[in-house]
Amino acid sequence: MSSLSDILQKLASGQIVADLPAECECREQLLNLIKYLNELRHFVAALSSGDLDATLRLTGPLAGNLKGLHANLRHLTWQTQQVAAGDFSQRVDFMGGFSDAFNSMVTSLAQDREDLEKRVQERTADLHYANERLRRELHERQLAQESLLRYSEEIHNLYNLAPCGYHSLDGDGIFIRINDTELQWLGYSREEIIGKMKVSDLMTKKSVQNFLNNFPQLKERGWVKDLEFEMVCKDGSILPVLLSATAVYDDDGNYVMSLSTIYDITERKKEEERLMLAKAANPLTGLPGNVSIQHVINEKLSSGTPFDIAYIDIDNFKPYNDFYGFEKGDLVINSLAKIIVSVINLSDVKESSFCGHIGGDDFILITNPYRAEQIATEIIREFDAHLELFHGKHDFHDGFYSAVNRNGVEETFHLLSLSFGILNTLLTPNDSYAQLASIATDVKKSAKKIPGSSIFINKRAR
Repeated sequence: MSSLSDILQKLASGQIVADLPAECECREQLLNLIKYLNELRHFVAALSSGDLDATLRLTGPLAGNLKGLHANLRHLTWQTQQVAAGDFSQRVDFMGGFSDAFNSMVTSLAQDREDLEKRVQERTADLHYANERLRRELHERQLAQESLLRYSEEIHNLYNLAPCGYHSLDGDGIFIRINDTELQWLGYSREEIIGKMKVSDLMTKKSVQNFLNNFPQLKERGWVKDLEFEMVCKDGSILPVLLSATAVYDDDGNYVMSLSTIYDITERKKEEERLMLAKAANPLTGLPGNVSIQHVINEKLSSGTPFDIAYIDIDNFKPYNDFYGFEKGDLVINSLAKIIVSVINLSDVKESSFCGHIGGDDFILITNPYRAEQIATEIIREFDAHLELFHGKHDFHDGFYSAVNRNGVEETFHLLSLSFGILNTLLTPNDSYAQLASIATDVKKSAKKIPGSSIFINKRAR
């Protein structure tokens, strides 16, 4: 009995009993029992370690129960795998309280999945809405950028291709901006001007003083308006402009730059000049008068352009006017004006020639150097062809007429004739209108000393 007790205690403690003493009663029965229990113990150990692939070949109530537990655990594992795969319809009804816990867990997981799917759907809808809104915003931003680009290009074109000039000056009057129109007018490139040239560098002497007087006012009061300047282009030509400007200041009120607009007033100046000359035209012949004559001569003198100037005078016009009357006198003066204009227009120096009516029977002709004599000869020929009209058939046939002279004495006068006093500025240089007029008058007096129509040319310098 002592041996049996030891064997049972070993079995209870989990020890393996390999054999039994020979004298042990019921030795065969105990060995079979020990073998049975060892197999049960190995199977239970495998189950407890999670090895559901273990097998139990024993029979009997205890082995049957263990096999049932094994089958339930395998089925529960499969159900758990199904739940993990998303099948929340699995339920357990064969493990008592565990079944309730398992089923509750599956129900909760199913609800959680449903809630999660709902939230995912909501978030997906939110994301879709956000994406759509973002797409619209990006499209609107792209349209806005394209519109801004077009607007920027339009502003660029409006600034650079405007029919007027735009520029900006810093505090020292140096160009910091200029548009293409003004550059084209002046004949410079932007690289030649920006940051390098002052606006006063491109002005005539008179305009520089005007600029120096007005630029401080622009910086102080913030604007100037309708100031006239003469700009000197790169090719030396003069561009008359009308300028208006406003000042730009920083937050502290310090001058930053100007915003200046200039307009080309060349045509306006020409029209003003035409109006001025028209007002000064001789009322009888319509030819330019003394103002125009002086203007033309001064322009040629200032530009250094050489020219011929011819003073034209009708010989013995006063006695003719007294004898034949003022109506006939006006006819002669008008006829001579038309003859001069006609001869000039038929010449090859039409564009560079000018004729004016000084007053009375005195005219002036300005043309290219060494061309006045030829034109004068043609004028005399045309004038002589009108003598019968001027004097009548009888006096023209006689070649003279009798009239009272300035001293009240009757005197015989020859038919009308012309005296030309010609001065060539290449032969007689001059630098003033007064000096030129004085010399030309003396030359005309020399011509009048010659009987009949005459041409006297001043051929020596004074």
